[in-house]
Amino acid sequence: MSDLEKTNNTCCGPGYASPSEAIKAPNEKLLYTIAIYTGTGIQKPDYLATVDVDPDSPTYSKVIHRLEMPGIGDELHHMGWNACSSCHGDAGMSRKYLLVPGVRSNNIHVIDTATDPFAPKIHKIIKGSEIKSKTNLSGPHTVHCLGSEIIISFLGNAKGEAPGGYLHLNKDFEIVGRWENSMGDIPFSYDFWYQPRHNVMVSSEWAAPNTFMIYGLGQLSSKDKAVEAALIARDNGADAVYCGNSPTYIEALRNEGLPAVSHIGLIPYKSTWTGGFKAVGKDAESAFKVYQDALAYDSAGAIGLEVECVPDRVAETITKKVDLLTLSMGSGPKCDVEFLFIQDVIGTNTDRVPKHAKVFKDTNKSYDNLLNDTVEGLKKFVNDVNSKEFPTPKNIVGIKDNEYEKFLNKIG
Repeated sequence: MSDLEKTNNTCCGPGYASPSEAIKAPNEKLLYTIAIYTGTGIQKPDYLATVDVDPDSPTYSKVIHRLEMPGIGDELHHMGWNACSSCHGDAGMSRKYLLVPGVRSNNIHVIDTATDPFAPKIHKIIKGSEIKSKTNLSGPHTVHCLGSEIIISFLGNAKGEAPGGYLHLNKDFEIVGRWENSMGDIPFSYDFWYQPRHNVMVSSEWAAPNTFMIYGLGQLSSKDKAVEAALIARDNGADAVYCGNSPTYIEALRNEGLPAVSHIGLIPYKSTWTGGFKAVGKDAESAFKVYQDALAYDSAGAIGLEVECVPDRVAETITKKVDLLTLSMGSGPKCDVEFLFIQDVIGTNTDRVPKHAKVFKDTNKSYDNLLNDTVEGLKKFVNDVNSKEFPTPKNIVGIKDNEYEKFLNKIG
């Protein structure tokens, strides 16, 4: 939000003396929000959008300015002000800079919103490489002002390992060092809230930056564009990329040393070619086609294949015939990895639950305990997979014995 509430007779610092005073304040006329291309396959910089929320303005409810970041692949995240109500009594402070971290690039963009609130500009960039070398931190997340100074939570150390910690900046956006004395037995970092007057912090936890991350490339129109997008993804922390294009794209990525995962069976955006949203490979001919696709991706150098809604015995045979990892999405328990979308695991998918899925914990009924229910549902999913209780026959696509025998004869 903008800092337009100051008047000439204001004698204090930014923000308000109390929540009741804040409620009395005039409505904001500008909003600032991040817009992210990172992860969409579109090779453009993320940007900060300025939105006009003045009902009397001719551009009401429209984005009136876009401030692009200088690089691609930041994944802009939880932004925060340089000053807030915690330094309300400091007349020397002003809420005029917005700190916008890039959780993947590790850069922190300091945005000047005071010179021209309608068209903010970059004031300074605190490079992720400097933060790593001086504080051993990576993965910036949440920004809060600390009186006249600033603290930012980080998900990991310079190597991307948990638990991370807190970066301390002075009011000139210079690195002071680590804010905390010790992370103690906190396993992970994430969001936090801090009340400086009471010296109390409440923090939550998520994951380490070096958690294996596959970056989706989307549908790109050439192999060169796929390689370019994958190189950017790698430089921003991706361990591998998902590429649903043909095996020739996978081969191009492999030749540049870029690990790639692809997709066989039911591919949602190609479903009209395979008869709609239904299982693929239930007869010998279509099973053999899926098998040939798997061999092609294996030969091209893919490190993994999502095998979606393929009969379990066909998927098992494919897994035995290829060197890459197979990830089963509704294709039985004999692939290398069992895979479900988290929306299906925890019941937040409001559409019909597909046959191959199972709601392990219906979190729609327990929003107050969403975090605990999410963890419980995931644990049950892992336990059921490890104990072979999932998937069961009702979660598996079958193939008739005679069709399976024909399929095996085709393989030879």
